[in-house]
Amino acid sequence: MGKLCKFCDVKLTTCTNEGHCCSNCNITSICEHKNEICAAVWRKYNGNITLETICHDPTLELHGYKLDDFNSKKCFMKEKKGAGGLLYMCSCKDDECNDEIIFSESKYITSSTEVKYVIALVAVICLVPLLVITIAVIIIFYFYRVQRRSKLNKAWEKNVKSRKHKDCSDVCAIMLDDDRSDISSTCANNINHNTELLPIELDTLVGKGRFAEVYKAKLKQNTSEQFETVAVKIFSYEEYASWKTEKDIFSDINLKHENILQFLTAEERKTDLGKQYWLITAFHSRGNLQEYLIKHIVSWEDLWKLGGSLARGIAHLHSDHTPYYEPPFGSKVREHPCVESMKDNVLRDRGRPEIPCSWLNHQGIQKVCETIVECWDHDPEARLTAQCVAERFNDFDYQDGLSGRSSSEEKIPEESSGNSAK
Repeated sequence: MGKLCKFCDVKLTTCTNEGHCCSNCNITSICEHKNEICAAVWRKYNGNITLETICHDPTLELHGYKLDDFNSKKCFMKEKKGAGGLLYMCSCKDDECNDEIIFSESKYITSSTEVKYVIALVAVICLVPLLVITIAVIIIFYFYRVQRRSKLNKAWEKNVKSRKHKDCSDVCAIMLDDDRSDISSTCANNINHNTELLPIELDTLVGKGRFAEVYKAKLKQNTSEQFETVAVKIFSYEEYASWKTEKDIFSDINLKHENILQFLTAEERKTDLGKQYWLITAFHSRGNLQEYLIKHIVSWEDLWKLGGSLARGIAHLHSDHTPYYEPPFGSKVREHPCVESMKDNVLRDRGRPEIPCSWLNHQGIQKVCETIVECWDHDPEARLTAQCVAERFNDFDYQDGLSGRSSSEEKIPEESSGNSAK
């Protein structure tokens, strides 16, 4: 597997060629080739100071020089003689080791030794009171765990008997019917904030994409046979960056909302297949909206509820766009269009998805279509915000939708298949 290195290429820096400093690079990359190592290049030219962080093959020259320190665990800068200003370079073999740039090895070692000496001295001076405090904390924590376990067991027994989902502050509701997810918003982002892995048993593969696979899984509860059904999205070692991006987004406490997929936790796991990265969320047995709409013809009431739910979820995220109800430009591009083809259709040709005329015969759908068209305005400032869309769905009169149907059983035309949802 390739190494993880800071990879920001060339950027301005405040690092000086004394002591040591951090790269302040926020991009971590997996090196393309196995033999590549982490490297950093510091330059001062015409008053500008730059720092370059990259992956590099040590058998090749870098800026005209061969790197001979790539077996080092730290990135110790060495001055290189060359025309046009100061030039320092370093390389190292540990993951992200080019994040800390060290210009003076002796100062670094001396500083580390002094810090260790001070720490040891403080530890000796404070040993006795710390020992007393530690023992007291252990005793308090032990009794707290005993009392909390007793409380959890009582709540668990009560929950099993009543089979009613209650507040998740102490114990999450048990999944007795795995046809749907019962992870409440109280539970979301609250499970496994320690290093202990959740007791999860993978069940069946329910989806596979470019970066990860999604499994239906069982989250076991204590020592009983009961469990909650959850979804586990598994990323391989090579897709660490994709996993980290999703983890950082889901970990935002402000993301919690009843119309947004509920997140439990993210984990790093070592398996027989190698290191894996997991994202664990609530499980929804009906799949995504695109698959659901392809297999079902929805009624006006279903569309009313789905549209409102989608709009409220996006409004919570402060988005400025509304979701589509059919695959955009389905007749003009492939099922998985590339970015360039979408730019040509939307930006250059100013195209918009077509709305079937048959939809306009239904009073409720006509109102939805009018809202969609306003969201597609070529002028970004004129488009409706997600909050406005959510308010419109709240204002839609369900009875008005019924008046456009010939009978209580009429459904929305099949062309309304869509491609995103909870």
